Amino acid sequence: MSFTFSNIAITNVTNNFYCHIEEVVNFEKNISNFIDFLETLPSEIQTPGMSRDKWERLLFEDFDKAYEQLKLETNYQIKFVWILASFKIRELLNNILTLLDKGNYYSAMSLIRTLLEVVSFSNFYLNEMKPFIDKMNNNVNDFYAYTQAHKELEPYFQAAIKGTQIEAILQQNKDTVKAKSILNALDSLSTQDKYKNLRKYYDNLCESVHPNIMSNELFGVITNIYVDKNINYNEKERIGFIPGEIDLYLNHKSNKQQTMMLPLFYGFIVKVMVICFDIFKDTILEFKDVRVLKLNKPEFFKSLDNLTNDQKNLLFNEYKKSDQNS
Repeated sequence: MSFTFSNIAITNVTNNFYCHIEEVVNFEKNISNFIDFLETLPSEIQTPGMSRDKWERLLFEDFDKAYEQLKLETNYQIKFVWILASFKIRELLNNILTLLDKGNYYSAMSLIRTLLEVVSFSNFYLNEMKPFIDKMNNNVNDFYAYTQAHKELEPYFQAAIKGTQIEAILQQNKDTVKAKSILNALDSLSTQDKYKNLRKYYDNLCESVHPNIMSNELFGVITNIYVDKNINYNEKERIGFIPGEIDLYLNHKSNKQQTMMLPLFYGFIVKVMVICFDIFKDTILEFKDVRVLKLNKPEFFKSLDNLTNDQKNLLFNEYKKSDQNS
């Protein structure tokens, strides 16, 4: 698709203030490419599930089917993390672009912060899972090592799918787990050189949302008193600041007033959104084809093939008793 802003203020500021910054000039093209990228991802996912009791019974009845089911469920859980993130990203991006086009920059900033959280968390959780996925795949001939690796992997799936910070939910629902902080995800990504300033950008977004000077300036206008003041502009951070006081604040600004104020923050918006696009594309590139392999059948379970169903049921019942007592 080909996306373009209809907001004249954005066009004016891009052409007149940011014309030398390629990332800003190409922003609409980057948006179009990212939307096309999202369209290549699945539009739904249904995760197959089997209760632990039913799976354990199947294990004694048919080992190959049981571990085929385990492989299937695990691979769907891996996909679930990035596919569900893509659903959130589609909705956030659509609303961010609508808000920017309408000149509702304050609301857009809030959603851009959420967008950064979503892309960071999806990358973080999948990278947390990766060592255990590798451990499973490196031990397809070792029943105990493979099973232990899957056991260690499970809490990370739970955190990604059913993590929460709400104590009431944690207390009432045994299958929920304590969610990680967004700062964990940001700090993890910040270890990569291309994302080393991510935590700082997140802090700046928070300042743009909180009732501080940056969010206040989103509603401010340079008046005749200060029209001769130059914007103190940080080229690296793409954030501007006007010396003196802004003494006029408006609920809705004209295109001319928006054009006057947009250089304070539009370059920063572009920078962060492009980083969000890159993080998620990197995540998909790394994890879209990640799969766990199936465990090979160990000798002990091969010996069960010669047992009758009654003998298998007896073994299963003995296993359940020992499991309950342990």
